[in-house]
Amino acid sequence: MRTVNDLTSEQIEKYVAVADYCPFCGSSAIKGEHIEIVNREAIQEMNCIDCEASWFDNYKLSYISV
Repeated sequence: MRTVNDLTSEQIEKYVAVADYCPFCGSSAIKGEHIEIVNREAIQEMNCIDCEASWFDNYKLSYISV
């Protein structure tokens, strides 16, 4: 099973900037599961339909608007 440790820091930075493809194989066939909110952080499990990799996207509050 692939883990985030298998990715280079450049691959992770590129994925974080765009986040619309699998960081392992580059496929756009990705699916997000439910979002869980813990304290001030939201976590979403992501899955690639093509290579079957899975990972977690982590979100933090960065801005508010009215």
